[in-house]
Amino acid sequence: MLILRKRLKNTKKNKDKLAKLPKIYLVACWARYGVLEFPFSGRYKKINKKPVPLVWDFDDHNGTYPEYVLRPITWTTTAAIRGWLRDEQQAKDTAEFCEKRRLQAQQELQRKKLPDFREFIQYHQQKVSHQADTQNN
Repeated sequence: MLILRKRLKNTKKNKDKLAKLPKIYLVACWARYGVLEFPFSGRYKKINKKPVPLVWDFDDHNGTYPEYVLRPITWTTTAAIRGWLRDEQQAKDTAEFCEKRRLQAQQELQRKKLPDFREFIQYHQQKVSHQADTQNN
């Protein structure tokens, strides 16, 4: 049975090893959609009965001990993950498409909210003026 190390020191030798590994690209939404690149270990971990790729993630532990840690790609960020791909261009295209959809949905929501807000203001202005009229009579 092959034992896979879960931590690698931050050395030039290890960096060179990781640079030779195939890459996997994470598409996620932080403030906007983007792509992160990770060295792929070639292994998977089952999470909720689904295989999730194990990647080498750089962790400097707040500057105290920089190292590479083997972890599932879903543990590398707190962003909303859209998916992961092996092809860089496809990942960038997916992120661009998702960003356009996000902006489109945001603009649509703004268009819906604005008339609702105007109706809300008009309703309350009428209500206040009607109350003032009834109090004056």
